[in-house]
Amino acid sequence: MFLSGLFFPIEGMPRALQAVTYLIPLRCFLEAARGVMPRGVGLDALLVPFAALALFTVLMLVFATLSFRKLLL
Repeated sequence: MFLSGLFFPIEGMPRALQAVTYLIPLRCFLEAARGVMPRGVGLDALLVPFAALALFTVLMLVFATLSFRKLLL
């Protein structure tokens, strides 16, 4: 949570940690929420965060399915 930009601004982090924040799905959600709530941006500006969240969801679903299958067998 600390690296997502919720508590601390990402711009104030070292460059290496800024790159790591792209792997955290909460960052994508915060970008989308901050775009909709105060600024009221359209869906075209939110396409990238939503696509990243969808990709992360699919990857985690595949990983969970494979690991659960190994657990059952």
